[in-house]
Amino acid sequence: MNRRRAAPIASALLLLLLFLTSCQLLIEVRRPRAARDFFVAPAASGGSNGNPGTIGAPFLTINYALGFLAPSDTLYIRAGTYAEELFDTIPGGTSWSAPVTVKAYPSEVVTLRPTAGACGSPCFVVNFGQNNGANTRYIILDGVILDGASTLYDGVKIENFAHHIRVQNCEIKNALGGNGLLDTGSGSGTTGGGFNELLNNHVHNNGSSFHYHGFYISTANNIVDGNHVHDNASFGIHMYHEGVLAVNNNIVRNNNVHDHSNPSSGAIILADGDGNHAYNNLVWNTAGLGIQLMYAGTNSRVTYNTIYGNGTGVYIHSDATGAILRNNIIYSNSTNVTNVGGVGSVDGSNLIGVNPQFVNAPTNFHVQGTSPAIGAGTPVAGITTDKDGVPRPAAPTIGAYETASSFTPGFPTVTDFPSTPVIDTFNRAAGPVGPNYQTIYGDTFTTNGTQLTPPSTTYTIMLWTPGSFGAFHEAWAEWPGAPACCGNSTLLVFAGSALSGVDQWRVYLNRQVGLTSKIEVGRLDAAGSYAVMAGPIDLGIDVPPNTAFGIRVASGPTLSVYWKYIDGLWYRVYQGVQASLPAGAGRRIGLGGLAPTTIENLGGGTCCGAVVAPSEVGRFGTIFPKQ
Repeated sequence: MNRRRAAPIASALLLLLLFLTSCQLLIEVRRPRAARDFFVAPAASGGSNGNPGTIGAPFLTINYALGFLAPSDTLYIRAGTYAEELFDTIPGGTSWSAPVTVKAYPSEVVTLRPTAGACGSPCFVVNFGQNNGANTRYIILDGVILDGASTLYDGVKIENFAHHIRVQNCEIKNALGGNGLLDTGSGSGTTGGGFNELLNNHVHNNGSSFHYHGFYISTANNIVDGNHVHDNASFGIHMYHEGVLAVNNNIVRNNNVHDHSNPSSGAIILADGDGNHAYNNLVWNTAGLGIQLMYAGTNSRVTYNTIYGNGTGVYIHSDATGAILRNNIIYSNSTNVTNVGGVGSVDGSNLIGVNPQFVNAPTNFHVQGTSPAIGAGTPVAGITTDKDGVPRPAAPTIGAYETASSFTPGFPTVTDFPSTPVIDTFNRAAGPVGPNYQTIYGDTFTTNGTQLTPPSTTYTIMLWTPGSFGAFHEAWAEWPGAPACCGNSTLLVFAGSALSGVDQWRVYLNRQVGLTSKIEVGRLDAAGSYAVMAGPIDLGIDVPPNTAFGIRVASGPTLSVYWKYIDGLWYRVYQGVQASLPAGAGRRIGLGGLAPTTIENLGGGTCCGAVVAPSEVGRFGTIFPKQ
């Protein structure tokens, strides 16, 4: 071979080899890292910053644990109260596919109540963006009680270009020095943060003056969805910015906003921005304004809301331009609508001052079958479901809800649940009597806010089974309000060594207002590790008030899960063999919760849009063979 021709060929082969090697290295570098789970627990539960942060050997403090997190990682916080301020210490993710998540451990109550912090006293409970700016992004904070009783300013603050922050299933309360949550960007135009998601939170008792609100939103492209907002100092949801930052294209939907007592403020205000949209909201019992459009806001839309019992239902100021008011029920307000000259405002297909025939306002704003709101609306582009997740038809119902008949569960109906056995007297204190069954059938309980109180004595003495599953054993609970809070909340506990703690099976409802709810059955072992045994099962709708859930275990052991919809029918949503279900004396069955006589954070609660009047009555029933 000619040596002069061989040299270029060799050089080309070498370059090709180097190129392929670099590609392989690049592929290795970009290969996704496996997500990791870390855990934090109080010292009494084994927490120590000398531990590796596993479920069996958790860290002690949240801020210490946050230093280990990278994109796609999750930090689970075990039950307890933590006196820590999270002052922009949660690291950012890279996308919603690889976020950093900080969340309460399933079905456990976690409270952040800082007593000291960056300002000497805590500035906030949680801050996003103060130090790291735009790098504070793609973070999920989930299921934590954020108590600002000692904070100087807001409960939660998102600032300084922080963006894509998701706060969900949290309770934000007692931040008297500021807002419940303040989302304030930096910069100008639409570059100052935003794109945040505030989902299914319970926001109440924040602020001490007219300037402080439940949510104060001053950025663009945010979603405020499924929150329960009440008893804040000024507005419930406030969108406004005095400076150059745009407050555009925000969505306020599926929220319950009520009982704001300052007559100079109101429930929801859309101001100083373009293209903001409030829909599928319930707004009631506010001394001032239900929904207000002003401060040069342009092209604001107020559609499919139910606005009831306020000072003024809807107020459109003269400096609001291009407002659209459509498909709203506006009823029983001192003044239903005040339009003081908004330029180019459109008012159509609303039901104003006409009795909409609510089922039971203000505890149930669904309309009855003879309501004049049914089929009287005009479709609104982009809105395809109501507050319950029910599809909006071509002739939609005015207000936040379609009619109950618009949805039929997609599961088989049953006629043999709950059973009607030989009824024996069962004394919860003394134990069972009679020859055949241990039974509580249709016993009542009461709900008040997020608490559920069983009658008389505890259910913990109720035995789950004899030594086998030769006959069926069942339990059910009927909830007066929309059942359970957002996220995985306990409906029933069964086959447990107790009704609180671990070593038990639980029926969970994952309820997301405005989206479809899911139900699952999980097992907590003696170490507290959780495993899904059945589900999650999509129910096809956001679970409405006055529904019931139940379980039955028969020989096999075969587990069946039931749901009673508001049409009065029972549907079987799951049936399957669960070989690891325990049997034997001493196993309990009941409503579940943290304490035997006052059960927190489940059933009828005030979070996630549920509307529960004090001391509403539900029912609990069981049947299983006597030992």
